[in-house]
Amino acid sequence: MKIIFSAATDVGQKRERNEDYFTVVPEHNLAVLCDGMGGLNAGDVASRATVRIVSNVFKKHLERKIAPVYVDINTTLPNEAKYIVGAIRLANRHLTNITPVKGGARQQMGTTIEVAYFAGNNLFIGHVGDSRIYRLRNQTLEQLTDDHSWVNELLQDKEITEAEAENFHARNVITRALGVKPTVKIDILISEVQPGDKYLLCSDGLTGPVSDELIKQELVRCGNDIQSVTRQLITAANNNGGPDNITLAIAHVVSVSNQTYKLSRVSQTIPEETPGIISDANKLLHDIYGKRQKRPLWSVMAAFVILVIIITSFMLWKGKPAPTSISETNHQPPVVEQTLPVETTTELPQHEEQAFGTLHIVIWSVENKQADVFLDGKPLGKALNIYNEGIKVTPGRHNLVLKLNSLEIYNNTFTISASGKKTVEID
Repeated sequence: MKIIFSAATDVGQKRERNEDYFTVVPEHNLAVLCDGMGGLNAGDVASRATVRIVSNVFKKHLERKIAPVYVDINTTLPNEAKYIVGAIRLANRHLTNITPVKGGARQQMGTTIEVAYFAGNNLFIGHVGDSRIYRLRNQTLEQLTDDHSWVNELLQDKEITEAEAENFHARNVITRALGVKPTVKIDILISEVQPGDKYLLCSDGLTGPVSDELIKQELVRCGNDIQSVTRQLITAANNNGGPDNITLAIAHVVSVSNQTYKLSRVSQTIPEETPGIISDANKLLHDIYGKRQKRPLWSVMAAFVILVIIITSFMLWKGKPAPTSISETNHQPPVVEQTLPVETTTELPQHEEQAFGTLHIVIWSVENKQADVFLDGKPLGKALNIYNEGIKVTPGRHNLVLKLNSLEIYNNTFTISASGKKTVEID
């Protein structure tokens, strides 16, 4: 099976930050898209963490390792569907575990999720929330997922009409999301793919301002050029007000395999997991991620010693007695944490510092470090060469694109202020 992907995200016209996040993993025929919930705290953290955990299950071949979190699922479901359920459950547990506490109260972070996994001439979908997956087949556009939203439930119960739904006062209220509580219901869909199919994953930042009819027209018009339709749909959403972050990923099925297995179409809601499954998920999170998140004791001690030396040197230079312990200063005990790469540049005069913002690009995947970087259409070179450097950019709105072997792996528009900093993380 040969599939071509294109994906992009844009902050839109009204939001100050982008809380959507996505990844496309062509070597595994996988696309994952999340829309962080703007009404909750740290929606961008939730969407990013969820995308990474779910995609890593497939990229790092953890499908069997996470079996304890999907052992309760109907045994007639194919393994690919179980892997998706397990990965989403794992991400949900992670979000509820890291939820911050502020002012003595536990804060919420949440996100929607769409997973599209192509295997054996079949598409396996995992869905939670009001982001959507569409299919264009023979010039017919079909929404494959059902919105988990209050307005959609009222529509299904025939309590409101389609016309009333268009102007419903709480269209953005969703009834299911990750990170809200320790357990979650997950919709699983399975369908056979055909050559020529186009599948669209998108956040409601696209489907809100852009009609299904226009989406269909653009997908039909573009033919095989799915990169152009990606840009066109984002432009259409922004031209219609761009009220929210806009993210979409398109998968175009070029050909299918002769040797494969065909599955009947499935649409099933997986119930919330049991307490035993929750406990297993916590153990797996610790086994898979916990050890990487801890620094060795010696590195913490080294950081502490360095901090004491710096404080002592500073106090001696000022001609003041050095404090005998950290508690004598106004500082909190040092916290050692993983930091992003810091740019190293020659110090500029004050007026020049205020004339530029700084863009940092952080690449996690070794392969993607070979990508070509373009800012506002101008080539900047290989991502590898600017990985640890900051790029000076003029204040305003800019478009950043990364291409790997002509495949667009990142496309996003961002706004930066004078002397501001923007960090872009790419898997």
